[in-house]
Amino acid sequence: MHRRAITGTVPDRVAWKRSKYMGERQAPHIHDTSDIVENMKRVDADLHPMLADMIDHEKWRTKIERIESGGCNEMEGIQVRRQTNSLKWLNIWLHGLSVA
Repeated sequence: MHRRAITGTVPDRVAWKRSKYMGERQAPHIHDTSDIVENMKRVDADLHPMLADMIDHEKWRTKIERIESGGCNEMEGIQVRRQTNSLKWLNIWLHGLSVA
């Protein structure tokens, strides 16, 4: 970080620290698939009718079962998380639900 670039944005006590270590990652562990499966099931259970017509339910549920039984590799985990989150937010928007 360039200290001049962050002046006024980042407190001086942080900008001038010797170490920029800010703690452990807050994201889920990349190989933990329980959160993926939970999100996929939650989305599947409450799909908006417009999305329900577009989603191949058999393929979606097969993917859930495969991940539950054997997990997935790192790249697939990233892709499935991204797809599930996109579908989740589109579903929320279509339902007109509050995100708060």
